[in-house]
Amino acid sequence: AFIALSSAAAGVVVVTGVISAGFVALGKEAIRVGSFMEQARIAMKVFTGNTEDATQAMAMFREFARTTPFELPEIVSAGRQLLAYQFSVEDLEGVLRDAGDAAAGTGRGIGELTRAFGRLKGGDFGEAFERFRDFGIDLRALRPELFSTGRQFKGTADEAIAAIREVIQKGSGDFKGFGGLIEELSTSYMGMMSMLRDAWFNFLNAIADAGIFEKVKAQLGSFLEEVNRLFETDKVIRWANAVSGGLEALVDAFKELSPEGSTAENVLDFVFEFGNTTLQVLGRVVEAIALIPEAWTIAKMAFEGFMNKTVDFSKIDFATPFWNIITGFLAAMGAIVGVVAKVAV
Repeated sequence: AFIALSSAAAGVVVVTGVISAGFVALGKEAIRVGSFMEQARIAMKVFTGNTEDATQAMAMFREFARTTPFELPEIVSAGRQLLAYQFSVEDLEGVLRDAGDAAAGTGRGIGELTRAFGRLKGGDFGEAFERFRDFGIDLRALRPELFSTGRQFKGTADEAIAAIREVIQKGSGDFKGFGGLIEELSTSYMGMMSMLRDAWFNFLNAIADAGIFEKVKAQLGSFLEEVNRLFETDKVIRWANAVSGGLEALVDAFKELSPEGSTAENVLDFVFEFGNTTLQVLGRVVEAIALIPEAWTIAKMAFEGFMNKTVDFSKIDFATPFWNIITGFLAAMGAIVGVVAKVAV
């Protein structure tokens, strides 16, 4: 009975460990997505000039990505590109849809198409028309009446954009255009996989928006304040002096041990390679040791949550393991310095 109970307990620990690791990985991804969306909102506010237009643009990007075979990060990038070329917020969705249809028809990235539209908006007709010709849209051949005998476009930037958009949607002559290809691509295997990835992205973003992203930011802010406070004291200088002294002792020790004829460059190469490898190994060991209490806390809470059908991660201080890593690393460095100093004497 005792053996069976022990096996069951071990099984519970393994399961809770796996669940905990899954929660941590999910949290990391949610924070990554939350950070991306935060940066996107900041960029939109810069390009649009106000919060209202930035919010409107972000909402449109999310809906566009949700209903088309293009993922949100590439839509945000393409939209930001259009705004940088002075397209209005009101024009974004229409231009993105035309660019998306053309991208679906040519197999190119939507960013390549929006970049070509941007060239048109900037009045760089020659370069823009060449790019569109690479996409199979030769406006000079399809709409020759828009060009002079010298093959120069006779209209304005907005007229050039309107002509390209019309050709993309309706075609001209033997060219049938790319209109509606977004919808067709959405029903393909690749299109549906892309939309599933975007659904997962939105789920991660929902997790971030639910509170964990702001909580981690608050913890990070507290940690940063503590680091800045340390720099205002003499502790950082003392730590730096200790590390420098240890490295000097290490160089002197290897100098005594190195064979005759070795150059200073060889000695330094070996010292720094050895030191770098040692520090990496120590860092991983210290990190693993520092995370043991936190991992046990999370596992225990996950088990209690499983039994009670509720899990409260708000009680966990996620900053603790990071601080433990730093303090453990400094303690290890102090020990190494002490040992090397004794060897060098």
